[in-house]
Amino acid sequence: MSKVIVMHELGHPATDRARSRGWMLGGMLGLALLVGCSSPAPTPASTQTPPPAVDTTPEPEPKPTLTREQRLERWLEEGDRALSADRLLSPLGDNAHDRYRAVLIYDPDNTRAISGLQAIALRYLDLARSAAARSALSQAQGYLDLAASVDPGNPLVAEFSEKVSNQRARLQSASPLTQDGQVVQLNGELLRQRADELVVDLQQLARRVKDTGEFLLIVARTDAEGRWIYQQMRDGVPNYLLRGDIHRGSPPRIELQPPL
Repeated sequence: MSKVIVMHELGHPATDRARSRGWMLGGMLGLALLVGCSSPAPTPASTQTPPPAVDTTPEPEPKPTLTREQRLERWLEEGDRALSADRLLSPLGDNAHDRYRAVLIYDPDNTRAISGLQAIALRYLDLARSAAARSALSQAQGYLDLAASVDPGNPLVAEFSEKVSNQRARLQSASPLTQDGQVVQLNGELLRQRADELVVDLQQLARRVKDTGEFLLIVARTDAEGRWIYQQMRDGVPNYLLRGDIHRGSPPRIELQPPL
């Protein structure tokens, strides 16, 4: 009994060695923990935004500034081209009149621009003469009004305006139809205009022919003119067939022939 107690008190050699190893491992683990805790924290990855790319495209060179003389010369050239192409007052912003007027704003005595405006007025005067030759007097007067607006006081425009007025007065006083026996002469000027007063007289003649049954021989300067005369007469007698024929000739007339 006393032997056991002594052994317990003195301890077992193997047990003492195990206990020593445990203390050593515990001390090493504690040291490792202390070292780990004292290590600096890892540096986080950089989150800075990269600088934007630099545009290396060269900027376009500024357009050279025109001098006053260069600008006026360019407008004059554009006006001349527009005049040659008959762009007299239109289209808006690209016509001869606008270009010449722009030059005169900066240089009121520019002879080339003044001549350009006069050329526009003369072009409208030519158009008015052509229209008057066809007895299209309303159209002729419209061209004359444009000419006067471009070049006020132009003596040639004023002179021809008076001629158109006189021509209009003669037409208004002339009789659309003049009958001589069985031949009805047509007013050639009114016929060119397809005038309303001529239409009225043709339809009255058609109603008379319907009653008499006469045959019509229409003599006209062109086929289109002859067809127009016949159509106006047809419109005057709806649902009735006018009998007749169309020949080309001059002066324009309608020959009335006995019923067939």
